[in-house]
Amino acid sequence: DSPEVTTVKHVFKVDEEDTLKRKEKRDNLDFIKKRQKVTVCPVSCMLLFLREELIAILMKKQINSKKSIYDTKNYTKLSNNNWQWKSRKIKWSYFKDLEKLMLSSHPPLSSGHNRLLLEDLMLLKPGSMVRALVSTDYHMFKGLGSVSWIKNLTEIFRSEPFQPQQFRDKTYFAMNLIVRSNSSRCDFENGVMLIETVKRICSREYGDEVYMQMSNNCCYLFKFHDLLHHHEDRVNGGVH
Repeated sequence: DSPEVTTVKHVFKVDEEDTLKRKEKRDNLDFIKKRQKVTVCPVSCMLLFLREELIAILMKKQINSKKSIYDTKNYTKLSNNNWQWKSRKIKWSYFKDLEKLMLSSHPPLSSGHNRLLLEDLMLLKPGSMVRALVSTDYHMFKGLGSVSWIKNLTEIFRSEPFQPQQFRDKTYFAMNLIVRSNSSRCDFENGVMLIETVKRICSREYGDEVYMQMSNNCCYLFKFHDLLHHHEDRVNGGVH
């Protein structure tokens, strides 16, 4: 080969080696970044990062509260068996016509139920039955679609009534729901969800949901965002 050809071959060989080295560095960086990304699995842990804002609010309330965290008076009263039953007035709201029927029905909760956390709902399989308790403060009682929501609830409360339950001065009405689909369940079970992905599917704008069916065959989507941020207006009890 001529000196010119040899020089050209050498230059191309150097360029090729540099390209391979750069590619190897990029691949290594991508591998390191992937390892640094944290995945979560609601099967084995609580997703506390979703509740950071709520925890901060509760901590602030506790700090600003004048009440002691450990109120020994309550324990003294209990030890002396000095307690009183205070009946609360049920707020029937949209379901006043069903008062007599519901009061003569069975309580919705028993020792066979436990409250489901958001993590439990993320892992629900199609066909699972959930006993849901909703208060009339739940956002689906207001705005677009509220008329059909109230109509469907009235229908299922007539055919499958439960006694209303009261927690913290709120009245809750119970119904059975059957899970029809839960698109994120497999990823949650396999533990391949990144923290950023979980935050996104629990957001209001891009949130994922569980598709559930009422006893009258009407179906609704319950977004993870709503279940997380409206937990005081909706309580879920799993059926054993």
